[in-house]
Amino acid sequence: MDIQVGRGGKGFGAALLPSLLAGVVVGIWVERTGLGRYPTASGQAAVSVQPQAPAVRVAGEGAPESIAEILRVDPGGSSAEDRAPVWAFLRQLWGRTSENNLEWLLSADEALNWLRGAGHASVEVENGFVDLAGDRRLPAALREQAMQHLGQWAEARPAGERVREGFRLAVEEEKSGAIAGVALLALARSRFAPAEKTWLCATALACVGAEGVSGALREAACEVVERYRLHEAEPELRRVSQVGVTAGERLSALRALGEVGTVETREWLEGELLTGAPLEVDARVKAVERIRVRLTAAGATSH
Repeated sequence: MDIQVGRGGKGFGAALLPSLLAGVVVGIWVERTGLGRYPTASGQAAVSVQPQAPAVRVAGEGAPESIAEILRVDPGGSSAEDRAPVWAFLRQLWGRTSENNLEWLLSADEALNWLRGAGHASVEVENGFVDLAGDRRLPAALREQAMQHLGQWAEARPAGERVREGFRLAVEEEKSGAIAGVALLALARSRFAPAEKTWLCATALACVGAEGVSGALREAACEVVERYRLHEAEPELRRVSQVGVTAGERLSALRALGEVGTVETREWLEGELLTGAPLEVDARVKAVERIRVRLTAAGATSH
């Protein structure tokens, strides 16, 4: 899909453009970050996006045309010289203004996706993504995009030690930021996860009910609890499912309760079954059913 941005255009189409772009950015975020490719509010896992030629082009408003031309070429055959301007575009925020920030972020996501396709330059790509994600001088949204692409990279192939350190550092040092949640999920999904299980579990248990952590990190912690069935988190999950600040936090807690909840929790959920928004009611019903299936299966295997 090509989105052509007219200059000076007014009227209905021009008025809708900011909302259209915001919707595209939100779509990218749901799919790739917040928590993309991980269970979303609907309970469905988003499809992993593979590196490819950019499908969305914001002509004249996002990336400079020289960068747009590079992004039209297959990254698999790119040289370091080809990639250098793309890295500079991201690091130096070429062409970004307060007026075109949404369009620029779309182009930045395209650039990151393109760089992720340069699998033959693994050291360069890994170091570049780690540097972008860790640079607190850059816009938070760009850093989170870079962290998500780094997570997809580390999920698809063995990655270097600096990548593992980048994930852990973001969680340990930026707990109040959304990037910490992206990093925790990325590490849990990566090929580092088996060796990092002890750290992942301890971190998730500490963050599920902690004060001062971002909603994204709390959601990520709930997913880790669900993944590893950390039953000791059950009391905090019950609390978050009721008083979590965001719907995402409450839904994540309910999904996790489906994997760790006891008979008492199932009965408690049944008593609250129709409380809250429709998505929360649906998540509560699914949690009750999941607990019932789990406990039934456990009873069958115990005989």
